[in-house]
Amino acid sequence: MPRDRDAMVWTVLGALGIEDADLLPLGAGFASEAWRIGQGSPWYALRIAREWPDADSTYEMEHALMSQLIAAGAVVPTPLRGSWQLADWTGPPFSLTVGLEGAPLSVGDRPRAVPALAGFLRTLHGLAVPGYGPLHLRDGVLAGESADLESGLQAWARRPLWPLGDARLDEHPALADRGDLRGRLDAHAGRVRDALLGAPAMPLHSDLHEENILDLHGSLGCIDFGEALVGPAAWEFAAMGYFMDWATADAVLGAYLPTGVAPERMRADASAISLCFGVYRWAQDRDMELDQDEFDEGYLEATLARL
Repeated sequence: MPRDRDAMVWTVLGALGIEDADLLPLGAGFASEAWRIGQGSPWYALRIAREWPDADSTYEMEHALMSQLIAAGAVVPTPLRGSWQLADWTGPPFSLTVGLEGAPLSVGDRPRAVPALAGFLRTLHGLAVPGYGPLHLRDGVLAGESADLESGLQAWARRPLWPLGDARLDEHPALADRGDLRGRLDAHAGRVRDALLGAPAMPLHSDLHEENILDLHGSLGCIDFGEALVGPAAWEFAAMGYFMDWATADAVLGAYLPTGVAPERMRADASAISLCFGVYRWAQDRDMELDQDEFDEGYLEATLARL
């Protein structure tokens, strides 16, 4: 397989029988690089794993999850083909879907998107998916890979996940020299554990930021399910608070809950889980050598103030 990324893309397209295509780079995330195929409608989205041959691809799982969501009425990309469906394919994992014609959700449009986001989350969280933690296909059935919630959350994190297991804040790459903040976080460890482990588990997107929420000219669509897991619903709103803002997360939570159900308990659970999520993301940012200390510390401080 050629190492040059452009050559690799054309090799994948050749394997799919798409040799004459308009190709436009869409960008890159942690695990994938993406391209747009075709300029008209419909168009197609091609994602290729970045870390090949060591890639642990989620594409097959994502196709199965998106198929279930489409059947339930959600607006997500339509799966077409994947590398696992090609006999004798030895190249990188890839996914081909029908693209969604829209733009990333703008900050100013967050309030308008609240009802649609709440509806999408009710659909996603309502899917029947057994097990806990990262999603995968088991004998053709979509399931969490772990038998219990605590081990499932730790498996999803792929690193120590405070306050679960033996994760220690004094071994955290950013918190080791922030004793005062560590102490204030540890004071909430029991409450965080209760919020993580004390509620029913359901399938979560867990990566809802503007680039994964598309404004489709009057409707809304969601993409990129690579971070999906089975966990507590409040986790979803904790992640939204991190990626967007607490005003949006709280508004979506209020619209998500059934009529007559007060949001205070899940809001408190989301705030507690946010301490776990923020600690996790800060370590991940340090691992990736991203200069996010000011943001990550500010997020934890703002969340502590909510508690």
